[in-house]
Amino acid sequence: KHGNKRAYVARSLISARLKSMAQRCPLPDAVFVKLSRARDLASIRNIEALMTKRYWAVYYADLGVTDSVRRDKSLAINLALDAASFFMFGILLRWVTLHRLSPWHGFLHEPTTYAALCYDLMEPYRYWFENAAERAFRSVGDDAEKLTGATINELKEALEMDVTVPQTRQVIARKNLLHGITLALRAYLNGDAARFVIPMEGMKRAGRPLTAGYRIP
Repeated sequence: KHGNKRAYVARSLISARLKSMAQRCPLPDAVFVKLSRARDLASIRNIEALMTKRYWAVYYADLGVTDSVRRDKSLAINLALDAASFFMFGILLRWVTLHRLSPWHGFLHEPTTYAALCYDLMEPYRYWFENAAERAFRSVGDDAEKLTGATINELKEALEMDVTVPQTRQVIARKNLLHGITLALRAYLNGDAARFVIPMEGMKRAGRPLTAGYRIP
């Protein structure tokens, strides 16, 4: 039972992540079908790894950065991405601990010595700092110190922008989606919602609202 629940949460997170990737790097519909049928963590992570490799190839090509891999610490763009990721990690850690979830027990990332749950919950929103780093790169170039600072500034501005959240029918500051996904997970785990309803920015929807089990403050 717990294995099924873990796979469901992991699958939901990766589905949201892949949809954000598709904005830059179109993905075959078959990928989402395959993901929907995956019932174990290894299969889910394998799908994510294959699509992520394709995504980063397109990302670096768009920037004109050749022969690059995401984990190459010699690249200024990667240092900026890491700094922005850690910035968002800090926000999520605050909400996770406030709502008494264990940051060490992740659903997607294997149990480790780091706060895996925060990185789990970041998955649907990674494109925020990836887009911020791209804008900064095009503005200041690949000077590591300038690029990291410019990326954080771009991210901060993006986080303050108002967005529509169709899942809860609210208009909120984008940064509050990080609070929202924490509440969404808690609602699902507590049984207040039958589904893990991840809040995402989008267009207002007609019809009956989803039973999300939470409302974003």
